[in-house]
Amino acid sequence: MNGVPVVIGIVLAWAGITFPVENPRITGAFGATSGAHYNAARRHQGVDVVPYGGATGRAVLAPANGVVHRVYYSHTTGWVVVLAIQAPATFWATSLAGQVHTIAQGETFFIGLKHHQRVLVTEGQRVTSGQTIAAIGSTGSTSTGAHVHMELRIGPRWTGGYRLDPLDFFLAFIPELRPHLTARGWRGR
Repeated sequence: MNGVPVVIGIVLAWAGITFPVENPRITGAFGATSGAHYNAARRHQGVDVVPYGGATGRAVLAPANGVVHRVYYSHTTGWVVVLAIQAPATFWATSLAGQVHTIAQGETFFIGLKHHQRVLVTEGQRVTSGQTIAAIGSTGSTSTGAHVHMELRIGPRWTGGYRLDPLDFFLAFIPELRPHLTARGWRGR
């Protein structure tokens, strides 16, 4: 891609990073305090996203080259795919408390994608950026409709990892994402 951000059809990609949903619309912001399952005491710990034009059964794309760290079903979050990804370059991401954390080039972090209708990958499988890894669904008791809930965690493992805003990762590597989301009503920071 020659270092130039491009819109491939309706897939946003740049430098080996792909947004996991085509033609995205943010429906639940990181740190939100109002919604069906969160409030001031329990803030939203990820970002909810749906594609324009309907969601159920649409592709969930691997955001980067990596390894499927975990695949599991949770009563609350339904089908979950967790990818272990090495940072392609240093980037910064913000915690729920507003602290900025540095993720250094080569450091491993985790991206969890939740509520899938079905999962198309297995634990230990290598995936490439843009590969279809699941189908969008509404599984789990906390789902409010077909969407993908995205989380970014740092730490030695997914369980207990420190949660950061996943949009910080995508905005660092896909500059075209910000105006694309803003045009669709996302207010961002």
